[in-house]
Amino acid sequence: MDLSGPGALAQDTRFVRGTELWELGLYDEARLEFESLRESIELSLATTSGLANHLAGIGLYRTACSQPGKVLTLAGQESQQALSPRPPTSTICAYGLYYHDLIINEAQKYGLDPLFMFSVIRQESCLKVFVRSSAGAHGLMQIIPSTGQQIAHELNWPPEYDDSDLYRPLVSVAFGSYYLHADKRHAQRGYLRRPGCL
Repeated sequence: MDLSGPGALAQDTRFVRGTELWELGLYDEARLEFESLRESIELSLATTSGLANHLAGIGLYRTACSQPGKVLTLAGQESQQALSPRPPTSTICAYGLYYHDLIINEAQKYGLDPLFMFSVIRQESCLKVFVRSSAGAHGLMQIIPSTGQQIAHELNWPPEYDDSDLYRPLVSVAFGSYYLHADKRHAQRGYLRRPGCL
């Protein structure tokens, strides 16, 4: 069974519209189409895994990560404590190394463990680029705007920084890595920075 793509779902009008909207850069509209399709499809290993793999492939990570729960249900492994091994496609999609290039580069730059970085993003935002917490933290790495302003000043980047830049994966990962590196240095010296993100 080929689980690498959407299979017959590629003929669904929501899939077609979602793909066209995505290619036009209308990401919110595309996501709504794919979400509608995702919520309506019949539970089967082929459809859930195939759609998840396709969505992850185009960069719609959060919607893709919603699918593995269905795959685990099909396999009788709904809970975290369920029997092993889990279906590989569900594990890879749910805990995939998304934003790989950004995270690896920043982790190497600051001497951080890339797996730690992937875990922070998965825990803090569950890969939602435009998420905002009740405390006002923004983006993948959940940085508070005041901390974002401070980091932008210290890095002198990006040009003409605005709080909305925290929703950009490039900025969020760079700022979060910088912040975690500074916390690591300060912890080694025996004190911690004030909380500001994560």
